[in-house]
Amino acid sequence: MPRFLAPILFLVSGLVLVLDSCLPARMEHVAVDGHAVATSHDNGPSALVERHYRLTFNSAVIDHCNVGYGLYRRMRDGEVVDVSASWLLGRCLAIEQYRRTLYTPRISQTLVSTIGVLLLISALGVMRFYRRIPAPG
Repeated sequence: MPRFLAPILFLVSGLVLVLDSCLPARMEHVAVDGHAVATSHDNGPSALVERHYRLTFNSAVIDHCNVGYGLYRRMRDGEVVDVSASWLLGRCLAIEQYRRTLYTPRISQTLVSTIGVLLLISALGVMRFYRRIPAPG
């Protein structure tokens, strides 16, 4: 049974990613509710410090978006924006204000669907490989 765990995980993950990128995005008219900064430290030789800027919204469906520093500083609490998010995973796809796009993520929908297809192909390949090997016992 454990030998079929990997292809099942690949198959489910691939389907989720492909469906998430292919389903139409949901759009909500929300107000900025708050700002948050998360800092991560790299203890390696470069001692790199990364900051992730997050805008939170007054919505039950789309609760936050990770954005760049410029938009993080520019947006004020209470400002109303239109946020589009993926239907299945709720990934933030765009922030718009007055029909002007303020933010789009670095990772595109095409890349997400490509990763999903690669996971599906990997799942099918692993299942074919396991079918050729006789089961132990």
